[in-house]
Amino acid sequence: MPTNLERMKYVLTKNPGLLVKAPGKILRKTQEYFHPLKSLQLQINKNKRKKTRRLNNYENPKRVLIYVIYENQPQLQSYKLFFLKALADLSDKVLIVLNSTLADTDVKKLEKFGQVINRENTGYDTAAFRHGIYF
Repeated sequence: MPTNLERMKYVLTKNPGLLVKAPGKILRKTQEYFHPLKSLQLQINKNKRKKTRRLNNYENPKRVLIYVIYENQPQLQSYKLFFLKALADLSDKVLIVLNSTLADTDVKKLEKFGQVINRENTGYDTAAFRHGIYF
């Protein structure tokens, strides 16, 4: 079985143009692992992210949940309420967009979590989110 050195000699004799590329590859690999400014650049980027988060109020954010429901059953399915309850606990304000008509009892259940608005089921799913954002 040939050694790595023998394989390399064979490949280079068949493709001598690879010798021209070898120094660049070696340099790139070396810089990748032993770059002197890499840790400094990481620290600069980390400080930039902290500053941006502070300016954007990410340390104490206000979260709005837009929850879209399309129900083709006569009654609201219980798993949708389960998801809504879990997500509502993580947000400050909840807006529920209905893409279908629901019974009044189901709407009252949803109103416990936040404001409910109805819209016609037109467009893609993202149209309902867009409607909620514009609302």
